[in-house]
Amino acid sequence: MLYASRSDIELRRIPREELIALCDDEEQGASNPAIDQRVEEALKAATAEIDALIGSRYAVPLREPVPELVRQICVDIAAERLFQRRSGEIPQTIRDAARRARALLDQIASGQLRLYGRSMMHVWTRQRVLKDIGFE
Repeated sequence: MLYASRSDIELRRIPREELIALCDDEEQGASNPAIDQRVEEALKAATAEIDALIGSRYAVPLREPVPELVRQICVDIAAERLFQRRSGEIPQTIRDAARRARALLDQIASGQLRLYGRSMMHVWTRQRVLKDIGFE
């Protein structure tokens, strides 16, 4: 199971025309089936990276529906991988998004962020607010 799709990449990170240009090594245009293969390979690699990093805390693959945060992380890492396959420069926005995605994965793996339910920060904040206003 992949945590994101080609349409997620097109909607969230790389416009369709740019994605085609990035993945159409054979210069056949939008109908080139290799484009879908290359995007799927990048998504598989991103999904595997996510699973490897959070697998000690969560059962992987994650269950449906995939949390939106994980979908975005997958998109950001896959986008970086798609640019890496070309010899050119990776745009700074893509590089920064992938860096932020991996930082979020580290936070998820360490338990600082939770994928399901309330985070401990939310529980602590609620308890602190209740105490501050006189309820315990």
